[in-house]
Amino acid sequence: MLMGDAGVAVVDPAGVLQVNPASYTGLRTTVFETGARMRYASLRNDVQDTYSRNTRWLGFSLGVPFGNGRCGWAMGLQPVTEVSYRLIDREVLPDGGGDVEYLYRGEGGLNRAYMGLGWAVYQQKDSLKLGNGSRLSIGANFNYLFGHVDRFRETIYPRGSGYNNHRYLSTLSLSDPVFNFGVHYQTDLVKRREKGDEGLKLVVGATAELPATLNVSRSDLAYSFVVGANGVETIRDTLIDQRKVPGTLGLPMQVGLGATIYNVRWTWTFEMRTRDWSGTALNVEGYRFPEKLGRSSSYALGASWRPMGAREGGNFLQRSIWRAGFRWTEDYLVVKEKQLTDFGMAFGTSLPLLGSLTRSRLNFGAVFGRRGSAGTGTIQENYVDILIGLTFTPSKFEPWLQKRRIN
Repeated sequence: MLMGDAGVAVVDPAGVLQVNPASYTGLRTTVFETGARMRYASLRNDVQDTYSRNTRWLGFSLGVPFGNGRCGWAMGLQPVTEVSYRLIDREVLPDGGGDVEYLYRGEGGLNRAYMGLGWAVYQQKDSLKLGNGSRLSIGANFNYLFGHVDRFRETIYPRGSGYNNHRYLSTLSLSDPVFNFGVHYQTDLVKRREKGDEGLKLVVGATAELPATLNVSRSDLAYSFVVGANGVETIRDTLIDQRKVPGTLGLPMQVGLGATIYNVRWTWTFEMRTRDWSGTALNVEGYRFPEKLGRSSSYALGASWRPMGAREGGNFLQRSIWRAGFRWTEDYLVVKEKQLTDFGMAFGTSLPLLGSLTRSRLNFGAVFGRRGSAGTGTIQENYVDILIGLTFTPSKFEPWLQKRRIN
């Protein structure tokens, strides 16, 4: 995420990049990762400004190399989408009996559990026979998407007005497997002539997430109620009660292309991903998309720098990894015939933990972004994401999940 969310053509020896399972062949140690995000946002339209903040766990991943560096396995759990809003509107009753309050609230989201394998089908040592020169890797992930979106609407009248309050709850649940595939081709741009040379490598990557049809179920409950003088709610009438009405949601194919130039000190990467949502079909009785959908496209440019390169020693900051990135996205939502855009800039660092013994690191970063534009009936969101993460690897003298040669 700190490199503009790029990952299609990136190789990380101590990190899991789910977007392209071919990258698992680049793992050089068993690694466990987890993290969290804190978002501070301001929402602005042509009338007013509001502010929000929330915290979100970013899931976890576990990666394991095997097969003498030719294979890698990974699994994990991560959020995919998030719904979180709360809006209140008020209106004066015609008879002057006070204000009626309208409350709109939504929460939930979609999650991804995945397990994947990467395999280097072709591998050739570099000119010094010390590392990989050219390598062709392929990979695949089995993903299970699951989650739900809850929407609430309430109409609350003043006590003693003689009106019944109303509450409506709607839950849309989704689940089904999805498969994604990836390929990496790595080669030398500048070959190493001596052991101390850094050289320069090129990685070209491509990914594809296959189209799928997700199983969907919808549940609705609507009822009227009154609130007594002691604050206790009493239901007057049940208006709607539908449980688990089945349906389907078509998920379109996503493709991504990327290229990375790197050595032991520097990494530069660029990528694009696209998915056409315009023909997406939601076949659920009584349910429709709130807005028109279009083709989503995202472009990312990222870089990282480790001052010490592959050398040992140096001070704490020289052994840290410094990252920056830029991302521009054309969102799938089309509001008032205008497609939303989202762009952000990210900065961060990975600080070594027991750097002489492990590749473990503590990750910090920030993303500054803007989504949409303020206007008549539209909202602009300016946000700042604070990211905290942990990458944990075993000691060099205590490798995990490796067969002991001598008992």
